[in-house]
Amino acid sequence: MKQLFLSYTLRALIVATVFSFFSSCSDDHTTAPDATKTGSIILEFDNVAGDDEFTFNKEYTNAAGEKFTTTILKYYISNISLVTTSGTVYTVPQDISYFLVDESVPTSTKVKLSNIPEGDYKEVRYTVGVDSVRSTMPIEKRQGALDMSGQGKDMYWEWNSGYIFFKMEGSSPAINEVENNFRFHIGGFGGYSAQTINNIKTVTLSMGTTPATVRSDIAPEVHILADILRVFSGNRTIELAKNPSYMFSRSSVDIANNYMNMFSFDHVHNDAAHSH
Repeated sequence: MKQLFLSYTLRALIVATVFSFFSSCSDDHTTAPDATKTGSIILEFDNVAGDDEFTFNKEYTNAAGEKFTTTILKYYISNISLVTTSGTVYTVPQDISYFLVDESVPTSTKVKLSNIPEGDYKEVRYTVGVDSVRSTMPIEKRQGALDMSGQGKDMYWEWNSGYIFFKMEGSSPAINEVENNFRFHIGGFGGYSAQTINNIKTVTLSMGTTPATVRSDIAPEVHILADILRVFSGNRTIELAKNPSYMFSRSSVDIANNYMNMFSFDHVHNDAAHSH
């Protein structure tokens, strides 16, 4: 009987050891990156309003104490770079580095970057807007998110030959007009033949102590929060009652200076396995 008990105990110990071994192997994503391999990374832009998830037509209160609802929210993300923990910078090829985040198109809020060298990335950098070089290229060089007859429809000023970097529309009872509507159409790349407004903004976000581990079989998801309430506050408090329309004017700089700070790193998932 004693021998039988020892046999059971030994068998259980062996099973537990084997299970522990395979479990640790399947969860171990800290293998050194292979310079000859590539993977993918997903930047997920989660639009929020303070501590609440952002929703169209839901009433929020801005920094001036004004109630408002939103019906349109779109912005360009471009010229993306990733920085490893060792300081190496990988820049996404410019031709494939333009994305339009459109709240009305859920799939657009997940920006997937492919063919990224394996590495542990601690920082992401990107532009909010479309740079001057790309804005002035021939139409055939402005495809995908920049296609003015496709994804980029309604995000380009024909009269001003430039993209709208950030578009937000809605209404507020604080606006003393018939329809109570507000419009933020922010653009301006600095001008082609003469100097004009430059609202191109660069955002740098640190991923803290948990880098995004890109491997050939692991596509990390980096969650970025975009707080629309910050569009109304920061560099200058925006009061809809005083000015409900910001377009190609000097005052649009105030909106751009505010919204560049609406982005913050939230967390990263390093356990998302995808093919690329």
